[in-house]
Amino acid sequence: MALSAHERYVKGMTKVLRNLNKQLRHIPKLTLAALIKVGLRIQRNSMMMVPVDYGNLRASAYTTWSGKTKSDNPEFKGKDASFFAMDHQNVVSQATASLGGLLMARLNPTVEVGYSAFYSVFVHENLEAKHTVGQAQFLSQAVNEETVRMVSDMQMNIRRGIR
Repeated sequence: MALSAHERYVKGMTKVLRNLNKQLRHIPKLTLAALIKVGLRIQRNSMMMVPVDYGNLRASAYTTWSGKTKSDNPEFKGKDASFFAMDHQNVVSQATASLGGLLMARLNPTVEVGYSAFYSVFVHENLEAKHTVGQAQFLSQAVNEETVRMVSDMQMNIRRGIR
């Protein structure tokens, strides 16, 4: 017995919706991948603008997401190197824990880029300071420069993944 036009439409629509839902399930994973890529690029670009005396501020850069971290095994220098290393580990651990695990990554893909050195906010915000290397607002500028590219990259990543 042949199906009516209505029955063919319903079966066809069911198949289309099933395929669409299957593709949509991948979007959070693709979005997180795009955010990680952007976060690492922001970290790299901001590190090129960080003021440098001993290099501890630059070494304290990190990017974290869903229980994972990229912080390049920092080598801190000077008499307070061990303090910087311990503080870095604590800051990055707290940031990573606050973002949650894989379930949170699926529900709310999030990436954090930051600097663990206790004085990073003062260096970042002090527009009056004269630096021989680097500049104030190093992280903000990297984020601003990356914003347009970030949206475009995320759209492209999602489009590639859905096909």
